[in-house]
Amino acid sequence: LGGLDKEFIFAPRIDDKLCSYAAIEALIASTSDTSTQDESQPTDDDSIIRTVGCFDDEEIGSLLRQGANSNFLPSTIERVVAALAGGQCIPDLVSQTFANGFMISADVSHAVNPNYLFVYLENHAPQLNVGVAVQADPNGHTTTNSVSTAFLQRVAEKCDSTLQVFQIRNDSRSGGTVGPMLSSAMGMRAIDAGLPQLSMHSIRATVGNLDPGLGVKLFKGFFDHFEEVDAEFV
Repeated sequence: LGGLDKEFIFAPRIDDKLCSYAAIEALIASTSDTSTQDESQPTDDDSIIRTVGCFDDEEIGSLLRQGANSNFLPSTIERVVAALAGGQCIPDLVSQTFANGFMISADVSHAVNPNYLFVYLENHAPQLNVGVAVQADPNGHTTTNSVSTAFLQRVAEKCDSTLQVFQIRNDSRSGGTVGPMLSSAMGMRAIDAGLPQLSMHSIRATVGNLDPGLGVKLFKGFFDHFEEVDAEFV
């Protein structure tokens, strides 16, 4: 921990252990209390399949069998659908599952660096300790679009989270994510959104001390409120 008020976390390899941790903790929290009377909590009547996928090799292209560009996630969902359909893999049912699904490609984002404000668009400068940032790129290196942004914004409203937006300048080259390759492989609605950090890939990468919890809060809200938000977009 560091900073005048211990408001920062310094560590190597935060990309992308941070969002992986937040997503897994959110999944556990979303399914851990089915006895509550809170209607936002999951019950046995839920019709959704909650999934978190963590992949290797993202920094070198995701082309290996454990990477996101393999068939691991689509084939896993196909097997889940087959199990729920009495052991039969029905292609049309799998396609409908993909089409009805929604994916958050959760990779860390660049927080605003006050020494380089000129490289950021106005109102597109994510801050630490505020919340998850949507990542948008006009050159197609992320899977975000206007519909998926509105969808996640509605989720954020439901769970009282702040959603930041980072639109990279169209004359700049952003880093790619696994979002485009996964969403195009499955035909699934998707968005790129992750927690902002400074000094990415350095031995002292920096995030806010509130950011891991803020990530869990939004991702849990996504699991808990997906069905009701999805119904608003039909």
